[in-house]
Amino acid sequence: MHVLSLPVAVSLALLVANGLGMSAYADEPGHPHHETTLTDNESAALRSDDPDKGTYQGTSPYEHLTATVDITYRAPPDTAARWSTAAFEHLDGRDPETAVLPEHAAVESGRYLEDAHITLYGVYPSTRVHRAETDTPLYVAPEGSVRAFVDYRVDMPDRTTEGNTTRTWTLADHRIVETRLHANDRVIGSGGATHTPVWEFDELSETPVLTVSATIAIRVRVSERTKRTVCRTPTERGPDVPADHPVGTAPRIRAPPNSTSEAEDPTTTCRVIVEHTTRAKTERITVRDEIDVVVSDPDPEISAVRYPNEDLRVRLATDEPWRALVTDEGVIRTRWRFYTAGDRRWERLERRSRSGTRTVESELAPVNVHAFASVIDPGSNPPNSHSVEYSEGTTVTPPTTLGTNVHVDHRTDPYWSTDDIRFRTQPESTLRIHGIVRGVAEPLERPSTESVREIRPTTTHAEVVNEPKGGATIEVTVRDAWSGDTVASYLPLDDMGYVDVAGHRVPLDSTGSGRIWVPDPGSYTATYHPPSDTSVQQFAPSTDTVRWHPLHDPDALGRIADELGPLVIPASVAVLVWRWTNSPARDSRRW
Repeated sequence: MHVLSLPVAVSLALLVANGLGMSAYADEPGHPHHETTLTDNESAALRSDDPDKGTYQGTSPYEHLTATVDITYRAPPDTAARWSTAAFEHLDGRDPETAVLPEHAAVESGRYLEDAHITLYGVYPSTRVHRAETDTPLYVAPEGSVRAFVDYRVDMPDRTTEGNTTRTWTLADHRIVETRLHANDRVIGSGGATHTPVWEFDELSETPVLTVSATIAIRVRVSERTKRTVCRTPTERGPDVPADHPVGTAPRIRAPPNSTSEAEDPTTTCRVIVEHTTRAKTERITVRDEIDVVVSDPDPEISAVRYPNEDLRVRLATDEPWRALVTDEGVIRTRWRFYTAGDRRWERLERRSRSGTRTVESELAPVNVHAFASVIDPGSNPPNSHSVEYSEGTTVTPPTTLGTNVHVDHRTDPYWSTDDIRFRTQPESTLRIHGIVRGVAEPLERPSTESVREIRPTTTHAEVVNEPKGGATIEVTVRDAWSGDTVASYLPLDDMGYVDVAGHRVPLDSTGSGRIWVPDPGSYTATYHPPSDTSVQQFAPSTDTVRWHPLHDPDALGRIADELGPLVIPASVAVLVWRWTNSPARDSRRW
């Protein structure tokens, strides 16, 4: 990943003049370049979507590393927001004759206003979750900020002359009247008259559509200059002579070519009158941009049952992605990991004016946090990890790619989501769940002691009950360890849990047993998974192991003998013939 740290990039832009500007205005002298609080290492790891060239001009080993591989994180980093906040301050729409906009901006134009737009720059904190090829929702925190860029240009006609009238247009005033942030149809923020509005929001919930809007107004003066030549006689006031014009004689003025008769009259007077009129015209345009977001608020359903030794088995269920659950015993992590990448739509900015459109490279592109399902097994995390006894969810097919130049260890094959988990914890342990967005973390309140039901231990017994030709049938029975009765005596028939054998789910019948056929000899472990419904009697998981091989069963040996019996006599005759034909005595008799 070839990523220049910001100080290096600034130095190159200012001193080397290599044509790589830090902003859309890098070619304009005196335009400030932005600085961030990112360290050199943080800058080097900022863009996972940069090409991995394998070489870097920096000095630290970490910078050389990030030039070869993309860095991922267990938790959403704050570097994306810090970079984007600093870069955003240097977007500038200062020239009314030039509109600056990213190539994807939706523009509106009127009579004088052209290329007006408001374009969302970013919502922070937020995480773009890559769940599937076409399912990449943007999760945001309940509290955060929205940034947008507003710009436009004013295009007035050239001066025109029609007959004796000349019209001139001049810009009297132009401004952004107001900017607003909407959540669905509700206004949740109002910004000032600025090209770079920032709105703070809180208490956002569910799945709103965030809409930003800006109203732009201009006032134009239209000046008209009209010249007329009027003539009069001392005794006649023509309709073209102003009413307050004094009657009298004046020096002779050459009349217009079409006034020959009056010019011959020495008493006729002609003069040129210039009239000025000014009108004001106003124009207003409201522009909008919007984005669909999902508010990160895990808020899981939580319940618990008690083991005989007073430990709790807690059930946590939520259909919203989350990254970690912190307990006093350790951390339960999901498959989600994070990287940061730039919004490539902002890497090229257009500068539109009357003379045309010029595209410039920009390094003011916002950087965002992305989440992906990692190939790393959550259970293989460091020693502070806390184990999960049971989990279930839905089958998820992740995207095959995450974007141009992004090379991280993401899953491409289907996997089970962690919508519902069970884990063991101490009764006094605190629980805190962390969402998919930076800063989203909520303590979880454990169920009251009165509502916690006791969990009963179980015993799982597996045995080979039938060995048909080519395989074996394993029967598994699950019983209550205290009473000896099968779990079918306590649980509803449609929800008794299941037994896992070699990765296959074996349902239990009305006797509390289940059967599975296995084709290959070997050792098989049967693990009982209790039902997920906490409203029924709760049982603890249990396991048993059974080994099967055809030679371990006398009946199997008998079947083998029956199958090989018909071959014994021919095989014996063949051996005797071979021994006789190859015996030394026979050879000596031959000589």
